[in-house]
Amino acid sequence: MQGQGIGTFIINFIMDTFLNYKVARCQFITVDSLNNPKTNLFYEKNGFIYQTVLDMSSSTRRMYIPLKLYQEA
Repeated sequence: MQGQGIGTFIINFIMDTFLNYKVARCQFITVDSLNNPKTNLFYEKNGFIYQTVLDMSSSTRRMYIPLKLYQEA
């Protein structure tokens, strides 16, 4: 089921909900991404930024997206 845009749709839905409906005061959304090139690229394409380089050899990578940047895009 990969490559159908479902993950991107879900990310956009979550961000739009926080930004448009004022559900909560939220500045960032974070994920612990599986540390493989395909998964990392997916989150990068959706605007996520690596939180640190210290977890490069770990099984997961902490990534985040500032909602303010998303709102300006």
